[in-house]
Amino acid sequence: MKIQFKTVKIKTAKPFRIARDATVEKEIIILQIDEGLGEAAAYTTYGETLQGNIDFLNEKIRPILENHDPFEINAIHDEMERISPHFNSIKAAVDMAIYDLIGKTLGIPTYKFLGITPTPVRTSYTIGIDEIEIMQKDVELHSDFEVYKIKVGIGNEMEVIKAIREVTDKPLRLDANEGWTAKEAVRKINQILERFDNIEFIEQPVPRWDIRGLKYVKENVPIPVIADESFHKLEDFQKIADAVDGVNIKLAKSGGITEALRIIHAARALGLKVMLGCMVETSLAISAAAQIAPLVDYADLDGNLLLESDPFKGVKTEKGRLYLNELPGLGVTA
Repeated sequence: MKIQFKTVKIKTAKPFRIARDATVEKEIIILQIDEGLGEAAAYTTYGETLQGNIDFLNEKIRPILENHDPFEINAIHDEMERISPHFNSIKAAVDMAIYDLIGKTLGIPTYKFLGITPTPVRTSYTIGIDEIEIMQKDVELHSDFEVYKIKVGIGNEMEVIKAIREVTDKPLRLDANEGWTAKEAVRKINQILERFDNIEFIEQPVPRWDIRGLKYVKENVPIPVIADESFHKLEDFQKIADAVDGVNIKLAKSGGITEALRIIHAARALGLKVMLGCMVETSLAISAAAQIAPLVDYADLDGNLLLESDPFKGVKTEKGRLYLNELPGLGVTA
């Protein structure tokens, strides 16, 4: 397999802030394996860097790909994992590119290769932390969406939800991005629920390491608790399965579609909800995730919609729903 890559800078249309940090610009890797394309947005929260991903690709992944047929995608995934449990975003790019290549080789979309029916999927639109009036305006500008994810966790939650409820009565998903302690989370969530309805779930209310805290929140609030930063891969179910109601899968933190499918099957066996999320990414990575979106309970695949300019075209978002196309592979064009 011929491996090529380039780095590309992408910018958000405006600063995208969460409880932990803010994103304005990031440099990503666009990977090409023969005709297949993949994307790696370094997961800096977990110590990934652009150069680290490039080095891992050149030094560790290239030899693996030289010894495998692209249809041996599970073996490729497992070998990358054996070498290192880290560098998951570049592993995801490899995984995406191989699925794209397989689809193009067969002349069918990736979702068809996986046996998935391309049902339109509802996705949330994320409202980042900002001045209250700007958050309200963001909701109004995206009134065609059926559900919104509201970033919270900096202390003004009641004010934010009150303001959002002044402009929409649609379902809301709350994401604290590790912003609260366990007791603080229970108090704040229940206060919000006493005043406002139609709240679907709370995502990552406590720091990623506080699994006991997650369980405490789960046992003391009436809405589902979804783990994001606390959950990466299949093996994490060992520590988290009884502490949450569901998990948020992101290709960039799990290592790609292959691992995501394994997680989905395990979550179903454990009776857990499944969310499919994203980072600030182009339509290439979003389209890769969208291939498996019909299998999950909640989709939050809007990272491409936050960009100032998107270098790719792929899955379409219309009236808050994702529509897969019939192009081979991931269905992405430049």
